[in-house]
Order: sequence, then structure tokens, then C-alpha cells
Amino acid sequence: MLQEKIKQLEKENQKLHNQLRKFLNENTPSGALSPYLKDELKQITTESAHEENSTESPRLASPNPRNRRKKPDRKEIHEMDSCPCCGGKLRKMKKVARRTVLHLKLPKVENILHESNTYRCDKCNKTFTAPVPDTLPKSKYDLNISLFVILLFAVGVTQRKTKEILSWFGVSISDASINNIIHRVQHYLGDRKYKELEERLKRSISCGVDETGYRYRGKAYWIWAVTNAKTVFYSIEKDRKYHRAKNLPLSKIATCDGYRAYDKTGVTIQRCWAHALRKARTPEFPFYSEDEIKQYKEFVEGLAAIYHDAKHTKERGKEVKERFDRRLRKFLSIPRKEERNLITAMNYLLKYDGEWFTFLERKGIEPTNNECERALRPLVIRRKISQHSWSLDGMKGLAITQSIYETCKLRNEDFMDFIRNEINSNLNVRGKS
Repeated sequence: MLQEKIKQLEKENQKLHNQLRKFLNENTPSGALSPYLKDELKQITTESAHEENSTESPRLASPNPRNRRKKPDRKEIHEMDSCPCCGGKLRKMKKVARRTVLHLKLPKVENILHESNTYRCDKCNKTFTAPVPDTLPKSKYDLNISLFVILLFAVGVTQRKTKEILSWFGVSISDASINNIIHRVQHYLGDRKYKELEERLKRSISCGVDETGYRYRGKAYWIWAVTNAKTVFYSIEKDRKYHRAKNLPLSKIATCDGYRAYDKTGVTIQRCWAHALRKARTPEFPFYSEDEIKQYKEFVEGLAAIYHDAKHTKERGKEVKERFDRRLRKFLSIPRKEERNLITAMNYLLKYDGEWFTFLERKGIEPTNNECERALRPLVIRRKISQHSWSLDGMKGLAITQSIYETCKLRNEDFMDFIRNEINSNLNVRGKS
């Protein structure tokens, strides 16, 4: 009877453990963890202790952002005629109180009737109508409204909320019209800049690559992201097989997690240390003794120490990489008591032997894939809100728009000016109707 009860409890414990693993595992980014869980997970690593005991000089304080303010566009002088308390006469003093205030000018909507004259060319016998400036062809709304809508779309605002925001400025618009504007802007934006981002990534030295799920009409699709310091590229594909990864615009060196599809891309791989440490810090199976827990904590602490030393070394070259490869192999070869979580973590590290310290060969290579995971976050939030896309064109337009928007943020460029210039350029090439 007791044995049956123990088996039942073990079965229930395994079931609860598997459910918990869906929300907290090595694929869970730190931004998705609750604050009260982060401190608990940090207790099993001495990485923070290494940083506290470091003899490196402290970082210089960042400059005050108030000192970087732009010069005022204009100056206003404010005066008083009488005392606000008793109404008596005031005597002007030399002291002047200066205060810089940022003023927001809300947009004002104008309903303008445009009359375009029609002309006929006697030479080619064609008829032309004078184009309306700053508008998309056959659009009821001007280019500023269209760009504002596509900006809200890129930020992640829903079409219903976009309609509400535009109503604050006196723009009466339907949900369907907002959807039409988004598709119209994406159509005239084209994919020329999108392909330029693709080529730029192929020519770069290193990049990060990652993927996450998406839905098209309820069916499973995948968002692939490739990033570097100045470029973000998204592609939404039907599956996550190796040929999809092979067609991505990868650089010479790619930082990625343990997904095997990246092994067949033909580029040099740097495995993500953040992913490895998260996997080590979130053991999958239960422990059965205090000795197993102590042994596993020492293993995680030793692994974190190796990464800490590699991350903070200023040396670069193949010899440095090989030195840390040998150190990691020596650490993994230390005799230990067999335990399921320990074997799982060691097998994961050994499976990608030689790919953990690629970032030590030259400067500019990231040891973690955090940058790419952060780039995927806006589309993950959008997925949670909208659930899925309803058209293939809309899904492709989403990838293009979001790639340009995130790239503009990295480069400190104005997204709306970028889109405006590209649309005007495409309209001039096509001929505006």
C-alpha cells in the first residue's frame, strides 16, 4: 500500500514538474522571469561574487542628461504687473529665474479639397492629371496620417487603439481603413531596403540568430531573427527546418543557442553562454540528497567562474580560445558522483565542444545571444495580442516594417522620415497616379 502511494506521489510530482518546465526552463529569457525568482536563481552561482571581488577600476559616472539638452528654439519673457497677494506695485529686481520647458504642439487636422488639372501631351498622345503632393495614390488620408499609423503599427499598438488615438486629433477613421493604410504603406514601401539589410548582415563579421513561434490563420509558423550592433532582420517562415536557417543572411560568425539547424549553415558558431547558464541553473530533475545538491551547486559555480574569466579577459586570438577550451574540458573531466541533472548539463556542454569560446578569437563577437532575444521580444508581445496574421502579404509586410523600425532604433534614425523618403522615391520611380 505504501509503495503504491509513493509511486502515485512521484507521478504527481513529475507531472507538476513538467508543467513548471513549460514556463521556467533554459529557453526562458531573464526578462520573462518574475523579480522574486531572479534572486533565488542567483544564489546557485558565484558570478556576482566574482564581480564584487574584481579589482578593476569602477566605471565613470554617466554624464548628466540635462547637460545634453538642445539649445532653446525661442525665448519667452514673463512679467508681472502687481502683487498676486495684496495687489500692490512690484519693483523689478536683477535676478532672473530661467527654466527650460519642452512644449508639445498637438497636430491639427485640415479637410482640404484638392483640384488637379488634367493635361494632354500632343507628342505621345497621353493624358495626365497633376498629382496631389504628400499623399498615397487613391488615399483619403495624407502621408502624415499614413506614416503615423504605420509608426503605431510598428510600436505594437492595435488597430482599435490606433483608431482611438487618431480620434483625439479629430480624425474619423474605421478599423478597416486603418488596415488598408497599413497594407498600402507596406506596398509602396517595397522591399529594397529590406534586401539591403539582408546584404549588410551577410557582409558583417558576426551576428546573433534566434527563432520563435508565430501563427498564420492559426497554423504554426516561425519568426527568424538575425541581428548585429546596427541591423535587425526578421523573416517569417512556415517551419524551422535546417534549410530555413541556411537561407538566413548570416555573418561569418553566428551566436546562437543549441538548436542543431544552425550547424548546417556553414558558418562559425558561438554557442550562447546565457542559454547554457540558464539551463544549468534550472535543473530539470529532482535531487534525492543534500550531497547531490551540494555537488551540483559547486558544478554551476565552477562553470560560471570559467565564463566570468573568459568574458573579462582582454586577450584575443586562437591560443586564448584553445586555452579556455582546455580549461572547460578539464573541469568537465573531474570525477563526480553520477546524478541525472549533472549528466544532462555536462552532455550539453560536451555536445558543442569547441564552440563555447569562439568569441575569444577576435573582438566584436558576443558570447551570449541576449541581443537577438531582445529583438524578438516586440514580435512576441504582438503575437500575444493579435494571436496570428490573416494574410501572407500582411505577414511579409510585418517582417519588413518591423525590421526597418528596429534597425532605425539601433542607428538613432527617424523611422517616419526614413519611410517617407523611401515611399516618395518609389512613387517617383513608378509614377504617381
